[in-house]
Amino acid sequence: MSGRLTHLVKSSLRNPLYAYHTLLGKLKETFRFDYRFMNGYSFLPDTIRIDLTYRCNLRCKICFEFGEDVNELIKEEKPEKIKELPFGNLISFIEEVRSFKPTLYLSGGEPLIYTNILELIECIKEKNLYCLINTNGILLKEFAQALVDLSVDKLVISIDGPEDAHNLNRGKTFNKIIEGIKYLNSQKRIRKTIFPLIRINSLITPFNSEHLMDMVNIAEELEAESLSFQHPMFANEQMRKSYVEGKRDKAINGINILGFTYEGSINIGAILDQAKIIESKKSKLTIYFYPSIKLGDLHYYYNNLDYEFKKVCYTPWRKVMVTPTGEIGPCVHYPLGNITRDRFKTLWNSPGYRAFRNAIKKNGLFSGCERCCLREY
Repeated sequence: MSGRLTHLVKSSLRNPLYAYHTLLGKLKETFRFDYRFMNGYSFLPDTIRIDLTYRCNLRCKICFEFGEDVNELIKEEKPEKIKELPFGNLISFIEEVRSFKPTLYLSGGEPLIYTNILELIECIKEKNLYCLINTNGILLKEFAQALVDLSVDKLVISIDGPEDAHNLNRGKTFNKIIEGIKYLNSQKRIRKTIFPLIRINSLITPFNSEHLMDMVNIAEELEAESLSFQHPMFANEQMRKSYVEGKRDKAINGINILGFTYEGSINIGAILDQAKIIESKKSKLTIYFYPSIKLGDLHYYYNNLDYEFKKVCYTPWRKVMVTPTGEIGPCVHYPLGNITRDRFKTLWNSPGYRAFRNAIKKNGLFSGCERCCLREY
């Protein structure tokens, strides 16, 4: 049984709400009826990603949003300069979408520094919605008791390898994250619950490509449910210039997707060797790589941006992104409305959204889409 399938089965048994989403999503993925036949119209999305803030307490070297000096912790901005949605707008939005029960994926930036994060989670769980939070883990110990008490469904926590390899990308944060996860697990035991489930996400970087097997041992020791290895989102210098520089005047909240320029320093041979061992290894963990690339295609993925794995993207039919200012669309650089003024169900199949879907279906990927980690294909 493949890693992803095992993961789906285990998670579904532990959480009936997840089972509902899984079954519905698999049916849509199998038949893609709306993609094939509905001329830009789409069924309602499975997942809504809400980037609560683009503030972050780290500056990782490999980061598609910032990509600055790893040791430069972000300075707290003055409240009047922070452009983030009023809490009331988010609550109204969640109330509007609750009827079709999407997964709410809270991200950022670092979502745990969002001012009203606990009140937001409480609202989501009161409405019986699946809540997944993507965090760098720095504040995990501080929030552990609340996350358990509020029954958050899953945490995706970033660890990029053993201590030295992790710290090269994320600064000296490894021990603090490990301490936070252990404390979270102790709180789960005290309350006799398995939630939140833990997925460790390990971004493959030039610093850790030879340490993937170490991550399996670390994730097992931390009692994680699953471990994902993420192939990085990147561009070459030419693509970065044409995409990022071309979007500069229209940049949203100051982030630059594809800001990481890859120059060939990842050990692909080491990834291949370890991936084969990991596939054959018996583990309590569900382990998978994403995007799901055939091992024989890895050299092309990293070394040839012109190589077309699949020149399609199903994300505009399945997911939606909301930025900290309320911009909403299939991608942070292609907003098609704003939740402060647009009703979601009207916007989802609006003329603009349908035109976007038809354009990407007819013409293939846009510039900069080739290595997007949010792309479904």
